[in-house]
Parts: sequence; C-alpha cells; structure tokens
Amino acid sequence: MFDVDVGQRRDAIPLANMGHRAIRIDLSSIGVEQLKNVAASWHLNIDAQVADLCTYFPTERLHIIPFDCTLHTITNTIERENAFSRYLDFIQPRGDIVLIDKRKTWRAYISACINRWTVGESPM
Repeated sequence: MFDVDVGQRRDAIPLANMGHRAIRIDLSSIGVEQLKNVAASWHLNIDAQVADLCTYFPTERLHIIPFDCTLHTITNTIERENAFSRYLDFIQPRGDIVLIDKRKTWRAYISACINRWTVGESPM
C-alpha cells in the first residue's frame, strides 16, 4: 500500500495497524519524522519518506495507492495530470488508485483522465 496524503498519517497508521505494509510520502520532514516515531513505537510496517508527489517514483508495483485530499495541492493542471497519471504505471494489475476528496475537486480531474480510469463514487 502506498499512501500519499496531506496531513500526518491519516491513512498509513490504520492500514498498517490492519497488517498492511505502507509506504508514506509527504513534503513535511516534521510529519514524516513524527510518523516514523509512531510506527516504531507501535511496531507498524510503515516506510515514511520526505518526497514530492510530482517527482517520487515508487520502487515496486503497488496494490493500492490512496490519494487522500491531495488533488488540490498541485494547482497547475498539467503538472497535476502528469503527476497522477504517472502513478498508473506503478499500480499492480487489478490494483486500485483511490482518490479521496471533495466531489467538486476530483470530478474535474477525473473527467480529464476518463479514458484511463474507471470511476466509482462512494454513496457517502
């Protein structure tokens, strides 16, 4: 599992606590250090790294990549499309990329990538 998210450890800790291995990237060195400390004290399998979503390359194919409230952090439309579309190359066959954000934020992005994405909305 790969976790790209804004804010500290919203997804990585609960998923690692359920037994998943998590790779977490964030621009905040403070947030990454805090997550490393929590992971060590709770014995969680989390690899936390300071990295930029636009330039990071995973070293393996991943089963699930959640982007939790991340779409709005890249304001340039071309940079955002290039960054997120690039992650399609790092997903395992039958893997998922999960976008968690406000409907108005992700709907505009998805419509630009509709030929490469399968869209499902949560009823929530």
